[in-house]
Amino acid sequence: MSQPLLEVHDLHVEFNGRQGCVRAVRGLTYTINEGESMALVGESGSGKSVSALALLSLLPRKSAKITAGSVKFRGEELVGASEKRMRELRGGSIAMIFQDPLSSLNPILTISDQIVEQIQAHEQAEGKQAKERAIELLDLVGIPGARERAKQYPHQLSGGMRQRAMIAMALSAGPDLLLADEPTTALDVTIQAQILELLARLQRDLGMSILLITHDLGVAAGFTEHLTVMYAGKAVEQGYTSELLSAPNHPYTLGLLRSIPRLDRPRTNALIPIAGTPPDMSKGSAGCPFQPRCEYAQTKCATEAPPFEAISTNRYIACWNPQHEAIERTGATK
Repeated sequence: MSQPLLEVHDLHVEFNGRQGCVRAVRGLTYTINEGESMALVGESGSGKSVSALALLSLLPRKSAKITAGSVKFRGEELVGASEKRMRELRGGSIAMIFQDPLSSLNPILTISDQIVEQIQAHEQAEGKQAKERAIELLDLVGIPGARERAKQYPHQLSGGMRQRAMIAMALSAGPDLLLADEPTTALDVTIQAQILELLARLQRDLGMSILLITHDLGVAAGFTEHLTVMYAGKAVEQGYTSELLSAPNHPYTLGLLRSIPRLDRPRTNALIPIAGTPPDMSKGSAGCPFQPRCEYAQTKCATEAPPFEAISTNRYIACWNPQHEAIERTGATK
């Protein structure tokens, strides 16, 4: 049986700025086991990327901080860990790839130099040995002519190749956990599929775990085993990806699915957008944060925040009015 690799419990993150205190993450909880993949899904501003940066202690020190909660990696508490220990973990046991590789890569260093720098930060490798390892990694992620491409600069590569180079860099120390923050956002649909196929193959071959951060339910559906849906800094629904998408229980998850074009629906079925706008994260909310936009809201929803609790094995929800019965009545996801 797989053992827990990453355990996030009741994580809270706040930013202090000109507009006051912004509570970006408000009690996020999930677990990723060894060799598993999970997606954090939600609209912009829901706290997905902030929570991932918090895991690696990459939040801006002057304006952001973890105010509560726990982050454990292989049982080791990372909240409050020393900077020395976090440098050992970052790029080593835990690696991260970002959505914009052009701004993440150094424009004045060749691809090879940047991967070599990453290798030497975590392994005892000499110059020539490290360069050969960099070429092997570029070949592993499917860059054609890896030896020649390694000599080039980021601007000389296409978007897809830059993202593959970022993945090669992330894999340089053989991480146990890969955090992928919107890795396909800036790419066209064909290249998106290639990158996701690459990540799936690498996960299978290398046995690593992956946390995928995305706003695209379609990407999560085809790639991850588990799914956590976030809204206003909180997890509102969590479970196996296939089960959650085929029978969502939270009205927000249902709203996301209704707003996605699907080829298996009749053309007469119009998309149904989620009404209203996301909440102001600098303001508190006594009840459910989704209540002002929820068509199923009850009086209780405006005054009491629903707990995030199990409704079945490996299925969690934060809602006073779970929607599985309403969905069955309306056939909304079919």
